[in-house]
Formats: sequence, C-alpha cells, structure tokens
Amino acid sequence: MKIQKIKRVANGEDIVMIGTKQYAIRFSAKHAQHIIDNYTNSAHQIQFGQIVNLLKVSIVLTMSRKKWVAVGKFGNKIYETYFYIVKDRIDVVISFISNKLPYIQVYNNYDNEQP
Repeated sequence: MKIQKIKRVANGEDIVMIGTKQYAIRFSAKHAQHIIDNYTNSAHQIQFGQIVNLLKVSIVLTMSRKKWVAVGKFGNKIYETYFYIVKDRIDVVISFISNKLPYIQVYNNYDNEQP
C-alpha cells in the first residue's frame, strides 16, 4: 500500500496537493446527502468544512486507481475519508471515525515520525 501526504495549498481554501498535482475538494449532491443522512451516527459526526480541514492534514492510502482513502486526525480521533479522484478534483464520498487497526497504526506511525 502506497502512502502519500496530502499537502495544503497556500490561499487554497478547498485545494490540496497529492504528490505534485493540485486537486479541488468537492462534494457531489449524492455524496453530500449521504454524509448528512449518516450524521446522527456517532462515528459520522463531522461536517463538510471539517472534512476539508481533515483532508489537509491526512495521508492517502492508495486503494486502487479509482477508490482512495485518506487517514487523518480530527480532534483526538482518527478518521477515514473515502474519495474518488476525477481529473483535477477530489470527490468526497464519506468520512467517519476509523475502527480499522491497520489504518490507525499506519497513521500513528506516520504521526510519530513527524518533527
């Protein structure tokens, strides 16, 4: 599994970099409704702006050419954020508190290596 850091872009409210390419973070109507519908579940209580901020400090685990997952910390919890990359944008599908030990361990190892 390849790991990449998502980087902030100066003055880019909803733009991030993965590798050398910039992407705008977007929510389609279908996926935004899915996020809203799941908000009452305690593992899914994260809002759109918070998801954007979470992505800016996450790492990406490449799942396949189409399906991606970012793992990052929001508050004191580690979240998984699933998304697709379509041309120059990230289409967020869902974000929730991770219960996958391998993802949590990978993120904690990454976080512990940071200065």
